[in-house]
Amino acid sequence: MDRVIIPILELRENDLADIEDIATIETAKKEMRDLLEEIVREKIALLFIGRRGVNEYMQYLRERMSDFNGFLICSRGIYELACESVCNKFEELLKEKCKDYTREEFSGKLRLNEKEISYRYILLRVKDT
Repeated sequence: MDRVIIPILELRENDLADIEDIATIETAKKEMRDLLEEIVREKIALLFIGRRGVNEYMQYLRERMSDFNGFLICSRGIYELACESVCNKFEELLKEKCKDYTREEFSGKLRLNEKEISYRYILLRVKDT
């Protein structure tokens, strides 16, 4: 779980570094707190993209999509393209099932063990219908 939470918070902090408007900062903090609470309450599933094929991830998403209010699809480094591919296919599935959803992305580069690593998190939230 720390592979997700810490980088997302760092990426969001970087996004807000130059913002001086207190209301914008407080809104962003509340949104992140709400997201973390949903993850802890298991309303949002975490899916780590790695060496498996897109079809394996899609099978999991098909089987579990009714169990959650959203999916946070996580990748770093060389798996960023696979993350986008899985998200695109999952969005096609959401559209096919007539679900209304939102997409939010957190991405950027962070230092890990003296190396700069690209991180990408795509949050797909199903709206209540």
